[in-house]
Amino acid sequence: MLENIVAGIGVVIIVASIAVAAKPGAVREFLSELEPKFIYAGIGVRLLTGAFFVFASGACEWPAAVGTFGVITLAAGFIGLFMGIDRINALISWFAALSDTAVRSIMLAAIFVGVFLVYAAKYYEAV
Repeated sequence: MLENIVAGIGVVIIVASIAVAAKPGAVREFLSELEPKFIYAGIGVRLLTGAFFVFASGACEWPAAVGTFGVITLAAGFIGLFMGIDRINALISWFAALSDTAVRSIMLAAIFVGVFLVYAAKYYEAV
């Protein structure tokens, strides 16, 4: 059951990355209007997701990989929590200033992360 949720999160990452890669301009518009409460909500989601990955790693086919990914996600959430809104806005401005090709390249890496999560959660050897 837990491995299915991890795989589902991987699928969500894949779909969201494809959507952002398809329309990078829409993401720039969205980011320009982002309020601080939504930034902190995103940090909260990152913290909860990281904690879930650590918790669910034992049920996955590659527990060390999913657990490590969870720890990295937790660390990124805590770093975002302590960065402060001004530094986060500077990071958002940097991302919004990237070219379409750069955004698509980053989204390609995110697609690979999503595929890896699905594979690490649900890997079955061919018999």
